[in-house]
Amino acid sequence: ALGVVGLLLAGKDLRMQLFCAAAFFIQYWVISSWSIWWAGASFGHRMFISALPFLAFGVARLLESVDRRRAWVCALIAFLVVWNFGYVVQYGSGMISRQESVPFLTLAYNNVVTVPSWMLAIVTGKPRPAAAD
Repeated sequence: ALGVVGLLLAGKDLRMQLFCAAAFFIQYWVISSWSIWWAGASFGHRMFISALPFLAFGVARLLESVDRRRAWVCALIAFLVVWNFGYVVQYGSGMISRQESVPFLTLAYNNVVTVPSWMLAIVTGKPRPAAAD
């Protein structure tokens, strides 16, 4: 989301931004029109991996445009990376279903309570706690 916002902001190299935004939105259109757009039992937005270089330009533009608030944006990005790591742990450990929808509150509870408990249990060698259902 931060990459798309950055691509939509006006910047120094408008041609590069337009190229990256067009490439991302064309990929978005193709994937969303496909019958299995969710990519089956895969984690996250696997179908958008090839769009990451274009979105990286958007994140770079966003960081350039918020010079005074760069620390806040970097902190937000760091938080989102850690939050996504929690999703990876939930998916990889079988804490959440790989095929069915999972309520956001379950994901959030697991990210805030269960995943840190699991990580602490791994480090200390104690039994892992149960996940929320």
